[in-house]
Amino acid sequence: MKSNLKRLCVLLLGAAAAAGCFCLGRFTAPAPESPPEPTLPVLEAAPGITVDSDRYLQLDADQNPDAQFSRYYPPDADRSHSLHLYCLDMENVRIALDGQSCFLEDALEAGLVTAEELYTWAQLDTFLGICTQYTGIRRGASYCVFRYPEYDLRFTSGVKSDSAEGWEVVETLYICANPYAPEVPGSSAQEDWGLTFALQSADSTGVTLLCTQSGGQQLDTLIVDWYYIYLPDFSDSIPRQDGGQDTTAFQPNPVIARDAETQIALDWSAIYGSVPPGEYVLSLKVSDVYDLGNRQDADATAFDARQTYYIPFTIEK
Repeated sequence: MKSNLKRLCVLLLGAAAAAGCFCLGRFTAPAPESPPEPTLPVLEAAPGITVDSDRYLQLDADQNPDAQFSRYYPPDADRSHSLHLYCLDMENVRIALDGQSCFLEDALEAGLVTAEELYTWAQLDTFLGICTQYTGIRRGASYCVFRYPEYDLRFTSGVKSDSAEGWEVVETLYICANPYAPEVPGSSAQEDWGLTFALQSADSTGVTLLCTQSGGQQLDTLIVDWYYIYLPDFSDSIPRQDGGQDTTAFQPNPVIARDAETQIALDWSAIYGSVPPGEYVLSLKVSDVYDLGNRQDADATAFDARQTYYIPFTIEK
């Protein structure tokens, strides 16, 4: 009798447990569904990347001495707390992401890449010996320059004071052609601007030139807008003290008078410091500053607005 009762209790307990499991199975909340994969924006296809595939930073661009590009990211952000992308002498700046080439400005705007990622990849390239890194502080903002064979990347970060705007956070990515890439004089035909240069004096802090202008086919005003110092064989250039290219360091730009002689004094003590005695070549950049909108002739659109003149000089001991 006890055996039958025990067996009956076991059966009842088993049935209750099965019913409980069935009820739990019916009323247990379903597992949450996995969130859908984010859809990446479809960006405009860019020309292919031609730099070495072993670089961490797959960044490429086309050199154009007339190119200039400026944009803030995100576009609708407060400019005092945003990234400023500024490209000079470079156009069609593009980057390879996951094997696909797209324009850098589109990738930044879509959030596919950040300045921090670009900085990290460039630093990894430094470890591989692909680029050279320079750091320093200028006007209260710290900067880091990564010099690749084709271009410079300068990251600037800091806080500056402006009497009108108050304190402003500065985050800038500046991309320009490598200013120290070896030049090949005479590699391209020049416009006839009727210029000749004669050296009047030279020392460790600068040179004085006498420029004569006569005739020529320039469109408007000729100015000296930049210069570099090279060794005589153009195998290397004298590095700037800050490791970068800051066009504001060379101001004002000398204006070359038309059909006259102009004395041009270049003081590079704030740019190159004291250049040691030796033989050098001054690579002088001269630009024709004109308003293309006022030039309707077809030749103006293909006009070379910047040319280079080479002046050898010696710094005596």
